[in-house]
Amino acid sequence: MRKMISKRTVALCLLLVFITLGACTSPSKVTGPEGNAVDLKGNWVVNDINIEGASKGSLKVSVFDEALYSCFIGSQWTLVQNGNGSYTIAANDNCSGAQRKIFWSVQTANGVQYFQFKKLNEGDKAKQVTEGYRLQIKSLQGSTMVLQSAVPFEGKTVYINYNFSKN
Repeated sequence: MRKMISKRTVALCLLLVFITLGACTSPSKVTGPEGNAVDLKGNWVVNDINIEGASKGSLKVSVFDEALYSCFIGSQWTLVQNGNGSYTIAANDNCSGAQRKIFWSVQTANGVQYFQFKKLNEGDKAKQVTEGYRLQIKSLQGSTMVLQSAVPFEGKTVYINYNFSKN
């Protein structure tokens, strides 16, 4: 007799694979797209955001289920060696201020490196949060980094490039 595997069992197995793969990579020191070893831990700030595929003025999308992409200009990101961290968005006329705890890591898939993170609400443990965000590491040189996310907009894919500098 053939047994049916429940969706819960499949989800649990996938989660265990994700956790196992995450444990195999040190989140703080990775090899960047250019091949050099880079230490991601520390304080980063988003200096600018560039858009590919649409004009900045026409793009009104919320990112990371948080705020409009433009609210992340000037945001402060703290990446701690053990994978914990946070980001802070300053309040202004167009943006509500926010501070979020995150759990982050760097993963490589098909030769492409990704910075990924999960938002942690008060009382959350990273292993209990199953959804997160993945941004491609487009450039990682010394104290600068460009992360790119693909966003659907008006029936096409638009790319948002977050330009970081390390403090």
